[in-house]
Amino acid sequence: MTKTCVQTYLNRPSAEGARIALESEGIMVEISADDAGGVRPELSMQKGVKLLVREEDADRARQIIAECEKTSERGDPEDYSRHSGGFLTKLRKWIQG
Repeated sequence: MTKTCVQTYLNRPSAEGARIALESEGIMVEISADDAGGVRPELSMQKGVKLLVREEDADRARQIIAECEKTSERGDPEDYSRHSGGFLTKLRKWIQG
């Protein structure tokens, strides 16, 4: 199974948001980052945090990411939540109690 990079992010939290959106759409995602397993996030600033998907899912993954980024550009605080089944909203509510 060949994997391809569909997007590179500056930090792990942004990549994780995209991962949640893609996995909620049934796309398996692997995150690749040279950040010592998240312990040294500053290390990923040089190479970025890459989202890897199966080659056959790449086009669909790019479409989902592009749609999520458009939502984010409009200032929608939900960012990827449309594809994550409201995950971010639920997480915020849980954190806020």
